[in-house]
Amino acid sequence: MSEESRARRTTGREVFAGGLLTGLSTGFAWSSIVELFSTDQLFSGTEFLTSLVVPGLMAVLVWKLWRTGLVFGVIVAYLTLLIPLIGIGLGGANVLQATFAGAIAGIVYGSPWAIWRAFRPPTDQGGSAESAITAGTPTSPTTTTTATGEAGVEFSRFE
Repeated sequence: MSEESRARRTTGREVFAGGLLTGLSTGFAWSSIVELFSTDQLFSGTEFLTSLVVPGLMAVLVWKLWRTGLVFGVIVAYLTLLIPLIGIGLGGANVLQATFAGAIAGIVYGSPWAIWRAFRPPTDQGGSAESAITAGTPTSPTTTTTATGEAGVEFSRFE
């Protein structure tokens, strides 16, 4: 794999860490919001529906900071909420337990993407980041001579 294609895409380790961060932040933020809303010892349906926004916000936050992909983050965040966090929340878990459960769930749900990203072949398409950056740079002509003695003009992008 060339350095150009490696610089253009997120590696498997970064996606794995992004899944961990998404799950960790979702577990911490959602359980903190639930604790905050239930100070009166009553967690109503309106408070629950309001707390459902938190995983999406955590996915956007990790996407902006870590650049692993928005769809990836949203899927990992809501799967983390759906299966472990609501389950242990009904069981009476505290914020620390929910944070650890969120981190473990983020690792589990982020692993398929990380494995896929680590082992997929590089994609070298014409619309690379390098060609987008250098598209506005002028090219300079250079004169070359062929084996038969004919003169020609070549345009090179990089000198």
